[in-house]
Amino acid sequence: MRPIWYARRDHGGTTLHLVRRISLHLPQAARSILHLRPSANTRPAHLIPPRPSRRESGEAREIERQVTPLKTRDHCLNPVTWLLLPILCFTVLSSAHSRVYVDKNAPGPTFDGTTWATAFTTIQAGINAASASKDEVWVADGTYVERVTISAQVTLYGGFAGNETLLSQRNPVTNITTIDAENSGRPVSFAGGSSNAVIDGFQIANGNVSGDGGGVWVANSTSPIIRNNRIRNNYASGWGGGIFTGSGTATQVLNNVISSNSSGSWGGGVAFYYAAASSLASNNVVIRNGNGTCAGIAVFQSTATLNGNTFLFNHGAGAIRAWDSPAAKAYNNIIALNT
Repeated sequence: MRPIWYARRDHGGTTLHLVRRISLHLPQAARSILHLRPSANTRPAHLIPPRPSRRESGEAREIERQVTPLKTRDHCLNPVTWLLLPILCFTVLSSAHSRVYVDKNAPGPTFDGTTWATAFTTIQAGINAASASKDEVWVADGTYVERVTISAQVTLYGGFAGNETLLSQRNPVTNITTIDAENSGRPVSFAGGSSNAVIDGFQIANGNVSGDGGGVWVANSTSPIIRNNRIRNNYASGWGGGIFTGSGTATQVLNNVISSNSSGSWGGGVAFYYAAASSLASNNVVIRNGNGTCAGIAVFQSTATLNGNTFLFNHGAGAIRAWDSPAAKAYNNIIALNT
């Protein structure tokens, strides 16, 4: 906050007034809300201070010299600003998501998810705690033998050592965080209400289901983001050994390694089934998946886009298969050594 002083005579021209104007360095949105800096073309003409004469300028400089110590004092905002500033601050603070911590080795004895030391010991407990307020869930490394269900707009991050304070400090490559179904059910399910939910930085492994989606299953009309994961060694008797996205979904599958999955029907790695136009598979490595109909990514009556993926060593009707999907797109992919 920076004060600006200038002098102005009254209408009679007999008295010189010292006028102080407050200049706040705030974002444009805040300035527009508080009306602190109206533009010249919108300020009423009678509110624009007159240009002082040379004599008035000299008098103003003398007054400013005399009151210079006032500049070091606290400066008050106008009453409207004081009324609106708490509302603005509350809006900014309330928009920030809090965190829920999960660490299977948390020392306790309290397990409320509010710190690493008192973290929940299961991922599902963390998801349940975060669901009401759409919080982030930070999960420390280790193998979690679970079958988790995400039914709200939460963001799951894996890859933590268990002492980080910033998201940028995590390392999913060295701090491997695994959701392991131990060949009984699927590791991850996105249920209704989980649109815009995110799972990022996990190893999703050893799912085995009689149906669709061996590793990850996405419910109809749900649009989560599956990003930066290793999805491996999952099996579905139906569609999508690694990932299955249901009717009307707009799932984004980004920067994953999808390997060694298989299915009894289409899509050993991924199956887009009646998916919506914004469905996307981008920058994934799809490797060593198996299926007799389509081993890599299957697109069935969908408008999904496959962009920038690498398909290697998939066996069973090749890397990509699209059926009755004239609007589907595939470009800038690397496809090699598939059978």
